[in-house]
Amino acid sequence: MQKTQETIADFVNFSTFLIEIRIEQAKEWLIHTDLPIKEIAERLRYTTVHNFTRIFKKMTGTPPGQFRNQYRGGDEPLADKI
Repeated sequence: MQKTQETIADFVNFSTFLIEIRIEQAKEWLIHTDLPIKEIAERLRYTTVHNFTRIFKKMTGTPPGQFRNQYRGGDEPLADKI
């Protein structure tokens, strides 16, 4: 029974690690690119935008669109700020 519990714990830890890595990459793209949220979700291999948005909000406390606006200071595309 011990081996099964360790295997489950390892899987949970790896899953959490993978989610954290994906969310960190999403944050970078949201702040530094004009990629649509749908494309970010696809690049990070989420099955749907809804799933990505739900997990992003759970991990950061903010939906991805709001996160982008918060760290960029508005809705205008990045190219318009240069």
